[in-house]
Amino acid sequence: MTTSKTVRYQYIDALRGWAILGVVATHVVALSSISLNTKVSLLLEALMTSGLYGVQLFFVISAFTVFFSFKRTINSRPKQAIQSFLIKRLFRIIPIYYIGIVVLVLLLEPIKSWWALLTNLLFIHDFFPPYINFLFGGWSIGVEVTFYLCVPILWRYVNSLDKAVRLLIISMLLHSFCSYFVKELPVEESFLFRYFPSQFPLFCIGICYYFFIEGDHTVRPSTLLAIAGYIFIYFSTKTFLLFPTQYFFGVCFFLSLYVLSQKPYLFFVNPVTVFLGKISYSLYLSHFFVIHLVSSYQLTNLFVSPSFLPFDINHLYNFLIVIVLSSGISYLSYLFIEQPTTKLGHKLASR
Repeated sequence: MTTSKTVRYQYIDALRGWAILGVVATHVVALSSISLNTKVSLLLEALMTSGLYGVQLFFVISAFTVFFSFKRTINSRPKQAIQSFLIKRLFRIIPIYYIGIVVLVLLLEPIKSWWALLTNLLFIHDFFPPYINFLFGGWSIGVEVTFYLCVPILWRYVNSLDKAVRLLIISMLLHSFCSYFVKELPVEESFLFRYFPSQFPLFCIGICYYFFIEGDHTVRPSTLLAIAGYIFIYFSTKTFLLFPTQYFFGVCFFLSLYVLSQKPYLFFVNPVTVFLGKISYSLYLSHFFVIHLVSSYQLTNLFVSPSFLPFDINHLYNFLIVIVLSSGISYLSYLFIEQPTTKLGHKLASR
C-alpha cells in the first residue's frame, strides 16, 4: 500500500473516530443530573448534543468507501459483483448486530413483539415506525443496509460528479415528497428524522465526494442552478421543500473529508482517533449497553464540581468512563468477531 493510500484510509478511520466520539457524547450528556446555567456549560452541552450528527458523518463516509469497494469488486469479479459486494458488506454488519439483539432480549428487554424482532432481523424495521429503534441505535443499521441494496443501481446510473449532484437534488426532493405525506400519519417526530428518505441525501453527499476525490470536478451550470433554486425556494417559502440541519452538517463533512485528504492535521488524524475509527461499529452498538450498565450500578456523577469551574465536571467524567469501557469491549469484539467474520465474508465472496 502506498503512502498516499495509507494516509487516505487513516483520515477516513480518524473521521469515523470523531463520529463515534460525537455519538457517545450526545448520549452521555443526558446522564448528568446537573445543568449549570453558564455560557461555558451551555456551550459544552450544546456541542455534546450536536454529536448526534456523528451518525450522518458515518453515512457520508459509508457512501464514499462503499463506492470504492464496489469498484474494486467489479474489477475483480465483474460477473458476480453484486453478489460478492452484498456478501462482504452483510458479513461486516450482521454478526455484531445480531449479537446486540440477543444481548438486548436476554438481559434488558424480553420480546414484546415477535414482529418487531422479525423486522429487525430482516433489516426492514426502518419501514415500520413502531419498530425502527428496537435495538439501541439500530435504526441507522437499517438505513445502512437499505443503502447497500441501492448501490448496484446507483453505480450503474450515477457515474460522474454532475450526476451525483443531480442525485443529491433528487434525494432532497424525494425526502420532501415522502415527508409531506408521512407526517400526516400517526408517527413520532423522531421517525421522520430516522427513516431512509431523510438520510439518503447524506449518502448522496458521500457519493459526490467519491467522484470529487477521484478527480471529477465538473458540474454542469444547469445542475448548479437547480440546487441554487432548491435552496432559494426553501428559504423563501419554507413550506413543501425540506432542508434540515443534517444537510448542512453533510456539507461540512464533505469539506472536512477533502481538507484532511490533503493535509491530515494531527489534532484530527492521530493514533487515538484512528483506533476509535477502526472499532467504531462495535463501539456504536456497545456504548448503549455500557451507558445502561454504569447507570444501573450508579457509576455516573461521582464528583462535585469545584465552584471555580463554569461547567459540570461530571459531563467529562461520564463521557470518559463510557468511552473507556465501551472501547475495551469493542476492541475485543473487533478482534474476535468483526475481523474473523469480515474475513469469512471476503472468503465466501471470492468463491
